[in-house]
Amino acid sequence: MNKIYNTILLDFLLGTIIIISVFFAILTFINISNQKSIVLESISNNISDQSVILREIARNNLKSGNIRDIQILIMNLKDHINKHSDNSIDELTVYKKNNDEIIYFSSTNYDKIGTLFEDYPENFINRLEKEKLLLETYKKNNMEYFSYIFSIYDNDNMIGFFEYKINSKGIEFKYKKSMVSNVGTAIISILLIILFTTILLYFRIYNPISTLVNEVKKIRKGDLTHDIKLGIKNELGELAKEINLMKSYIWESSLDNRMVNPLTGLKGLMETMILINEKLDRKEIFGIVSINLKNTEPYKIKFGLNSLEAIITIVLETANDVIEELNIKKYNLMHLSETNFILITDPEYTEDFSKKFIDGFDIEILSLYRQKTKEGVITFKDKDGEENNYSMIIAQLGIINTTENRENDSYKDIEDKILEIEEVFYNKTENSFYVTYSKEGMEENGRSDDNKSEMELEELNLEDLGELETLELDEDLLVGLDEI
Repeated sequence: MNKIYNTILLDFLLGTIIIISVFFAILTFINISNQKSIVLESISNNISDQSVILREIARNNLKSGNIRDIQILIMNLKDHINKHSDNSIDELTVYKKNNDEIIYFSSTNYDKIGTLFEDYPENFINRLEKEKLLLETYKKNNMEYFSYIFSIYDNDNMIGFFEYKINSKGIEFKYKKSMVSNVGTAIISILLIILFTTILLYFRIYNPISTLVNEVKKIRKGDLTHDIKLGIKNELGELAKEINLMKSYIWESSLDNRMVNPLTGLKGLMETMILINEKLDRKEIFGIVSINLKNTEPYKIKFGLNSLEAIITIVLETANDVIEELNIKKYNLMHLSETNFILITDPEYTEDFSKKFIDGFDIEILSLYRQKTKEGVITFKDKDGEENNYSMIIAQLGIINTTENRENDSYKDIEDKILEIEEVFYNKTENSFYVTYSKEGMEENGRSDDNKSEMELEELNLEDLGELETLELDEDLLVGLDEI
């Protein structure tokens, strides 16, 4: 959860930085569009600061009325301003209000003295008295001028004013200089945004996604043991962990599915090997009953491969009935192959289970046959009318109990003993039986006497039902049976 909070914080900071940078870039472009007015305002502020000193000097000279001193003053002031200020002025003019006449003195022409009314409108004085600072724009000799005018007061009476004149060339230079600066700032800001965003997107999104895709491709090709490693602590890292978990679940599920028999739903050979090896590693004492069905081939040829499902169903139902009858709580019933099963339980139940299983199995298996049995043999007539005998399906059970002496070190040892039982009793094909494996030898046991009586009764019932007739087999079936 802390990783998610850190990611949210990083995303918030990234978004904030981008928003601030974009906002700054937008303001810069707005400044560029209004650059001319900004330059003019900057010049006005600068000149306003200079006018404080100029007002005082001009007031004293205008009151004395010394015209020559005024001329010398304005020329010196112009030179001083151009040397010590960012604003280079073209002309500095001082105007003296004398009753209804205004006399001006220009810094560009020592002898230029005239009246204001030649160049300015009549309402100019009234506006100046109210605003005290005016910015006038006008053209003269195909040149645009910007004029900054400041009033000069003695107490409450305006005694004159002075004027800065700057031509458009100076303004355009400042405008272009400021424009280049602002455009450069905006471009740098945008490039920084792009660079910073690209780096973050690459390392936090693009590169992890690319790695994730390549890692998933490895899994898609079948390597379900491969773990995705991104090395980042954000949502993509969490996604990689979830994919690893999902993959492990799929892997375990696929293993389980491969280990489970589709007909019975029981786990198969691999799971049996793992379970037995784990019990041996834990030094547990347990018993094993192997169930091997024999003589199934003639039945499958006669009734088809689908008939195997009926045989397996009888094995499963009989085993479950016996387990329930003996009240076995701790057990594992496995289905290793078509006709091979294994029961893993406590040693005290193995022999009782085996006895009751073969008793029940031999009775139930008769339900699959429509013919009378003669000592466990089914008789068929071929096309020539000759009778052929085939043994009925029987169950061969092998009991192997582990002991404290550690006679079995792995599943392979137990499997070898099961194969040894099958090899010794390979030729026994009539009547179900169970064998107990021990060092001293193998002891064979068959059906109980009670069960024999039940089987005889079952045979009589089949005979009473009129099902004593043998079935005619087609030529292909007989060929198959002869091969077996």
